[in-house]
Amino acid sequence: CADECGVPNGDNTSCADECGVPNGDNSTCSGCTDPEANNYDSSAIVNDGSCDYVVSQNIMLSQGWSLVSTYIDPVTNELNEIFSDVVNDLVIVKDEDGAVYWPQFGLNNIGGLTIGEGYQVKMNEENTLVVSGSLIPYDTSFDLNSGWNIMGYLHQNPYDVTFMMSSMNINNLIILKDENGNVFWPQF
Repeated sequence: CADECGVPNGDNTSCADECGVPNGDNSTCSGCTDPEANNYDSSAIVNDGSCDYVVSQNIMLSQGWSLVSTYIDPVTNELNEIFSDVVNDLVIVKDEDGAVYWPQFGLNNIGGLTIGEGYQVKMNEENTLVVSGSLIPYDTSFDLNSGWNIMGYLHQNPYDVTFMMSSMNINNLIILKDENGNVFWPQF
């Protein structure tokens, strides 16, 4: 009598995967095997590369207006949760369409952060916003609308603007400004 591997009088071990399943593909015992990861699976034997780690970004919010974005996909995406630790100093958050998160009036018509977008933030006092979650791949593409946009920055380190905009059709870019009024004007 042959086992499931076709071996006469066999015990199914000659074709078993790492999970012990004859002719298996390791899917029954695969997962994240790193106990430091957010999605650690204590029953997983085979690491399938799916481990997810929480990282944090500290964003300095100046008194007055700031332009901010994040390279983090937050654990929780609602603005009231993200800004909860600085809400006593926060006046208002605005997106590029004019939608606002205005905690004083219980108003949030932005909802949550959108990957690749930036936001205007007005503070009564300087404070540090800590955003925790997983890293957004720096090469994530996002669409820009015709007209003005508040574009997010997905890198952890600063880079030269000419290099950063080199993958974009430069004929579509008229002017790029930072919060201090510095400009990148490809035509000139």
